[in-house]
Amino acid sequence: QRERGGQFVGDVLADELAAALTLTGRAAQAQLELSRQLERLPLTAALLAAGIIDRPRAVVITSHLSLLGDADAAAVDAVVAAKAGGMTTGQLSARCHRAVVAHDPLAYLARKKQAEKDARVECWTEHTGTATIAGRDLDRAAVILADKSLDDAARWLQHQGTEATVDQLRAAVFL
Repeated sequence: QRERGGQFVGDVLADELAAALTLTGRAAQAQLELSRQLERLPLTAALLAAGIIDRPRAVVITSHLSLLGDADAAAVDAVVAAKAGGMTTGQLSARCHRAVVAHDPLAYLARKKQAEKDARVECWTEHTGTATIAGRDLDRAAVILADKSLDDAARWLQHQGTEATVDQLRAAVFL
């Protein structure tokens, strides 16, 4: 992105894309980032263009490979793209993770460290009129402990005679 008149050219492009396609700025920026990443991943780009994979699968691949340099990303693309069309996004994510770690373990650790610096809590309204709160990029071990703690508290409440499902009680304890 080059600066022009106090604004980054990429920001202007995202604004123009958002207006042309009736997208939010965030969605337009995501589209631009996907297209930039696909330039580095010729196999994934070709599979997407041919309809063999869909956008969510392309996003999974580009997301995992974004931390690698161009040559390394293309090498890992060659490993993961071939079977991408026959995998769920979860399976594909696991395959990409393994391929990146096998190719460059230090890149994976750098990405994890950066993600943990970006830890945050997000809230949004659901279409049902309810709301969601989610922690993002949190330490994995801490999340596992928090999840277990929610289970333990919900089961304790059930044993005390509270009338609700475990999921309802987990939500109540969470709030």
